[in-house]
Amino acid sequence: MKYMHSEWQGRLQHWLETLRQDLYLPLGPIQVESFMTMDHLTPAEAAKGEFTPMPHGTKWGHIYEYCWMRSRITLPEEAQGKRIAMNLVTGGETTVFVDGKSFGTYRAEWVNTPHHYIVDNCLTRSGEAGRSYDLLLEESDIDTILTGEETEYGQGIQTLVEHEAQAFISDLFRTLRERKVELRTGKVLFVGGGSLLLRKQIEASGKVSSAVFMEEIGANAAGYGLLYAAANSRR
Repeated sequence: MKYMHSEWQGRLQHWLETLRQDLYLPLGPIQVESFMTMDHLTPAEAAKGEFTPMPHGTKWGHIYEYCWMRSRITLPEEAQGKRIAMNLVTGGETTVFVDGKSFGTYRAEWVNTPHHYIVDNCLTRSGEAGRSYDLLLEESDIDTILTGEETEYGQGIQTLVEHEAQAFISDLFRTLRERKVELRTGKVLFVGGGSLLLRKQIEASGKVSSAVFMEEIGANAAGYGLLYAAANSRR
């Protein structure tokens, strides 16, 4: 490297460091407990909930249901001095609290660069063996931010959530455009809770000439019910 220009030496060092941060060795699983509620709770209120063990693959998700998860992790000897990241596979967007303080968010599986969202959840840059951390995860409070309701999360977290939501809508419309679905020549009807949740991003995208939103949250389910009834009536 002594014959390489200093600019390229700097670039190479940066690439090597970035690659090093994208490689992880597993320390062990994060075992969680959970409880579900239809109420919008603060983290302090949720911490008093009746948590029960939540095995991997547990299904949940009624309309407007909130899922809170908690865990305590203790770093083993091999974590001493190492950068510690959490791979929080919750199945969707999640707000994360560590030791009672707002930590950040976990991005859903539709993000195409998984290594980078693991980096986002760096617990510490220098682990201490025996150090314990209390985790509290909230699986639906992203909705609160996207709908513009009052929230106790900082501006940084709110900006991140809104940015990722806008990126998701942009990717969705790009895919539809690639499949020759034209959204600028007439009215487009959006149905279901997801479209209502992302209404701000849809309208701000500039990709839809005239968007019409069905306000009934269960319209999708009702429509499938009618299709099912019509199909059965012809048998």
